[in-house]
Amino acid sequence: MAWLWCCGTSHKGKSIEEAAAFMPDEVIDCYAAAGTSDEVKRAISRFDGIAESLRVLPPPHVLGAAEMDVYQQRILDVFGH
Repeated sequence: MAWLWCCGTSHKGKSIEEAAAFMPDEVIDCYAAAGTSDEVKRAISRFDGIAESLRVLPPPHVLGAAEMDVYQQRILDVFGH
């Protein structure tokens, strides 16, 4: 689903939601971590001991400015040090 957001358009004229229905959850899980704070922490824990750093970002191409601010603050609340 990340490539759909990145392009700002959908695949073959389908909306993001329609195109996403064709992607198995396992594929999406390879490229994204979504859910509650605890679910995201569990999802990214697979990188413990492997990655030196990890960027946690909201999906910028599907959020307005006000929503982006809310997401960024929540990310800081959960992951900030």
